[in-house]
Amino acid sequence: MGRRGADDAGFPAGTVRLRAYAKVNLHLRIGPRRPDGYHEIDSVMHRISWHDDLELRVRSDGAIRLEVVAGGGPGAASLAAVPSGPANLAWRAARLLQEAAGVRRGADIRLVKRVAVGAGLGGGSADAAAVLFGLRRLWRLPLDARALRRLGEALGADVPFLLGGRAARVRGKGECIEPLPPWPGLNLVLVPVARPVSTAWAYARWDRVQAARAGGPPPGPSGVEPSGLQPETAGPGGPPVVWEFDGGAVAEALRNRDLGTLAHLVRNDFEPVVAADVPEVAAALDALRQEGALAARMSGSGPVVWGIFPNGEAAARACRRLATRFPAARPVRTL
Repeated sequence: MGRRGADDAGFPAGTVRLRAYAKVNLHLRIGPRRPDGYHEIDSVMHRISWHDDLELRVRSDGAIRLEVVAGGGPGAASLAAVPSGPANLAWRAARLLQEAAGVRRGADIRLVKRVAVGAGLGGGSADAAAVLFGLRRLWRLPLDARALRRLGEALGADVPFLLGGRAARVRGKGECIEPLPPWPGLNLVLVPVARPVSTAWAYARWDRVQAARAGGPPPGPSGVEPSGLQPETAGPGGPPVVWEFDGGAVAEALRNRDLGTLAHLVRNDFEPVVAADVPEVAAALDALRQEGALAARMSGSGPVVWGIFPNGEAAARACRRLATRFPAARPVRTL
């Protein structure tokens, strides 16, 4: 994450400003549910250039105050979808750190929100990671990276990765992070879909689909349905997806900067089950491929989809053409 300290020219004392960069899942396999209720995953993630901005200022009264401001731009988050109090992950990150470290001071947090919400890009998790990182500096806390990562695990599965580097293979429930050499400058086009999907709903639907294919009852609670989506009532055809730890081959392609192999191997197990209820996902993926994307997949639990293009000119051209059908389409690069 980008950051500038309180002693930089033009910044008032007691202030830290940071950029919270989103991520894409280049690859995501979903494994069985664990006894603790989480699923095993095998994912390859990479940070991208789309970001939110945060400004943190010390308060002497111990209060945590969060102001959310619209950042604008194609596909940017609607403020109506972004809470400004304890329901916001950035606010919760600040309170968690304050309580864990026994800090008496508080913070004013100004969040300029751009990254789409409920999109599979880790925007809220990136904000939380930036708050943990920034308040550690602002409050001058003697916490190392491992301690921050443990706090991040309590906030969400993507937060530990977003506290660290730019690319990684991520396993377990998100806590097992294998850093990878980043591949900066890959040209992507993002197509945000205007129907937010909660991660809880996506996992619940995945469980129901798997149980229906296996002929058994759906495990656990049904989860929360996102607006406009209905729970599944009939099991689709096809066998259950067999769990494979196959992220290693994708990670190796990333290490070798082998775009052909990367394009051939990447997949997202959420993609077919989300697309069944959000047809815009399949339409956007088809459109990206028709425009020449070397690979196109959904990110995370969706519904944002991405396509990798051979160069910036091809990505810009595809984005212009896609914008006639998908006004929120935007070009980004890996960091």
